[in-house]
Amino acid sequence: MATMSLGRHCYVRVRPPLRTTMGTAAHTCFDDLSNEVILQILHSCSYKAILRFALTCKRSYDIVINSVSLRLHIELEVNDLEVVKNLRLKGGNPTSSSILEELNRYRNGHPKVLRWELHDSSYFKAYSSFGPQEYPDSLQIIPLDSAPLPTPVNFHTKFHRFAVDPGQDLAVLVAVVPERSNCIQLHIRSLITGQSHVQTRRPNLVVEFDFDISVLASATFHYAPEVLGSVLAIRFNSEAKRMYEILTWEWRSGTLLHRLSSRNGTSDARFIDSSYLAVFSASLRPTEGRLLRNIAISIYDISTPVSHDIEADSHFCISKYPILDPAMTFDFPKLRDSHSVFSIGFMARSDPVPGRIVYTDTVSFAHSRSATLGLVLSLFQHPVSQNNLGNIQEFRGFVNTSHLLDHLTRFRGSQDHPRALSWDQWGEQATRWFPENEVDLSCSQMSGSRYVSVKHGPNGLHGHHHLVITDFNTPIVQRHQASDHLLTPYSYKFERKGDNITLLHANGPTANRPTSPSADAPVQDNAVIIMTLGGDMPGTFDVGFEQVIVSRLPCRVIIRVKPEIPHDGWFLDGSRLIGIKNYFGEYPSLTIYDLHIPA
Repeated sequence: MATMSLGRHCYVRVRPPLRTTMGTAAHTCFDDLSNEVILQILHSCSYKAILRFALTCKRSYDIVINSVSLRLHIELEVNDLEVVKNLRLKGGNPTSSSILEELNRYRNGHPKVLRWELHDSSYFKAYSSFGPQEYPDSLQIIPLDSAPLPTPVNFHTKFHRFAVDPGQDLAVLVAVVPERSNCIQLHIRSLITGQSHVQTRRPNLVVEFDFDISVLASATFHYAPEVLGSVLAIRFNSEAKRMYEILTWEWRSGTLLHRLSSRNGTSDARFIDSSYLAVFSASLRPTEGRLLRNIAISIYDISTPVSHDIEADSHFCISKYPILDPAMTFDFPKLRDSHSVFSIGFMARSDPVPGRIVYTDTVSFAHSRSATLGLVLSLFQHPVSQNNLGNIQEFRGFVNTSHLLDHLTRFRGSQDHPRALSWDQWGEQATRWFPENEVDLSCSQMSGSRYVSVKHGPNGLHGHHHLVITDFNTPIVQRHQASDHLLTPYSYKFERKGDNITLLHANGPTANRPTSPSADAPVQDNAVIIMTLGGDMPGTFDVGFEQVIVSRLPCRVIIRVKPEIPHDGWFLDGSRLIGIKNYFGEYPSLTIYDLHIPA
């Protein structure tokens, strides 16, 4: 029996010719299949396989282009989205055509000022009901689309960190146990009542470590809880002590699922989806003291709990549990002897984790996975003399998770499955790096495949920011590459006439370079500069590493020409961009932008 592959997990089996009683052969081939059968087959294929099929002949092209459901299938996968079912939405049952229209409306998002028209998100503020200097015991939930504010929820328990999932009425509180310096408590609570969550069997978990995590040490420890569906992940990391523990629980049953641990490094962790956890780490080299020099991203398979025979009620002695090995590790180039890692981590992420709703109108969408990982890397250049204090250099990197998972899928099941890939095997195509002079490091957030930052105005006018959103969704970038593709590294400049500041395009020729507004023309609220960097325009730098870092992940950069008054931070939230002023004060103020991307 012959097999014709249309792509990953999609096959059409063609049987050998059938012999009739008269001795003639009855042939069955793919061309004999009806359009309806072919459509059913294509719905089981990846979007890349569907596009390859569409290029084979005119009939194939017509089948794809005339099928709304197939086009929706392609757009959902390209944007790493899924339709959230079992929700009561306005407008009745949406059709494939209406869902595709909603998806395009959500996808085409970029800054256009809007100070009303809000949707489904909420702002959460932790505070103390006793006094401003106390640890918080309450949450104020501020829905951005309704007034007045709901009554704050008081948990009657002081906590240090928290994670929430409003869709599950869930709040997870992390608290240090004052009388036990090596223990913390996890409280599984209701966001509505503040009491124990009705779906959990163990609402209060005690986690015991074999090291001190007391309140006095909490300044150097980071507690980072995150919830994805039924899984609670929490990271305990100390850069000073060079150790970390990453633990996952099934929060309803209170069962410990996985333990990731190290005593020779520091790390950050992020869900890719419900099956994989990414860990960005820096570790010590043998015989090189306390300097962090090895950098890597490790992918852990968390789809299956680790088996063990440890009995636990609500008290977990972590050192007794087995440590999960990574499914694959992606190594970075070696650092020079003159450099070491100062700090490492994932960028703050303002959108929900995979599976949570990011957009709702007549239909709701959720990201099926984290499409892009935003990396923060600080390298310390050691002093070369007593009069030299050294230097810290900051970098931002962006990693396409599809590249990582493709490598994992390619080698899985093979006998010579490598446990680690060198940078030359994965890094150049999967990443895009920017040195510190390319980004504003104080106001940066990731949301899906998009990264929001600001560019400062020219010298002498620091009171204005230009909003920048960079999209790393490769299919979307390639879709626009013909219109605004750069042939030189991107740049921009400011032109000043009196009190008027204009942001101008400063690049060499492009395939069809977008024009900037002239200096004497009024600046439109929605005027933008658009630039696309393809794989043929690599980013390069060699600061701190033994080899030149080359990165080719495509991206699309959009800069809003009209400046915005500075904010303390910017958050991408579904179809909106939110600027926050007085972020650490008692009464933060929000500026809301609708998102509209020029076609």
